[in-house]
Amino acid sequence: MANGYSLDLRTRVMDDLDRGLSAEEAGQKYSVTARTIYSWKLLKRETGDIVPRQGKTGPKRKLDPHRETILASIKENSDLTLEEMRSQLELPGCLQTLSNALHRWGIVLKKSHPGDRTAAT
Repeated sequence: MANGYSLDLRTRVMDDLDRGLSAEEAGQKYSVTARTIYSWKLLKRETGDIVPRQGKTGPKRKLDPHRETILASIKENSDLTLEEMRSQLELPGCLQTLSNALHRWGIVLKKSHPGDRTAAT
């Protein structure tokens, strides 16, 4: 992800806007899009400042609150498929959500299909 614009640039742009320059004119002057300037104006209206927002953005992870339950289920029965685990624990989200969460937590559930196994001789 790209870094945000400096606070110095944001301040200079906002000062020019206060002096009567339009967002489009200020954008041309400072090589910033008008959309960016409008978002800074919105940020100032919402927070009272033009300092970039901190922290993670985006939706919260659905399965993080269920992590301990999932890990206990795997420890108890590691032969569960993702579908079985999702239905037994009544987890939100689809199978890919569960798979992504396990991958993010460093858990690999490898299964071999019965046809791929070699018979003992």
